Amino acid sequence: MSLCRIFLHWNLILEQGNDNLTNSYCPLYIWHHTNGMNKFIFDGYFDNIIDSFGWQNINIGITTKIELEDNFFLSKYVLEEHHAIPVQAQLKNFNFQTTKHQDQVGNVVIYNPDKWQYTSYTFFKKN
Repeated sequence: MSLCRIFLHWNLILEQGNDNLTNSYCPLYIWHHTNGMNKFIFDGYFDNIIDSFGWQNINIGITTKIELEDNFFLSKYVLEEHHAIPVQAQLKNFNFQTTKHQDQVGNVVIYNPDKWQYTSYTFFKKN
């Protein structure tokens, strides 16, 4: 098995012009192994993104939920929802609350303990 395999890769790319002031690149990568992410960033692949879009910050998180339907790869839209993880006496059995949306074909929840927040990505085939 290749250590640089991507489990999920989804991009939103906006080009300068067409009501956009600058080029924007908003990727979502979910890796099978961290070695794949390291290879992507430091072996020249990320350099292509820097060349096209300039220096980019990379938000890192840990997946806690990945639910993808068979037709997930037909998705064209994503809803990104941010949630705080509040200060509490214990985190055992913490509930990552998400909303089930009509016509969704996938849901991925990623948390970041550095920021104490989690993000839910809900994917749709149509709007």
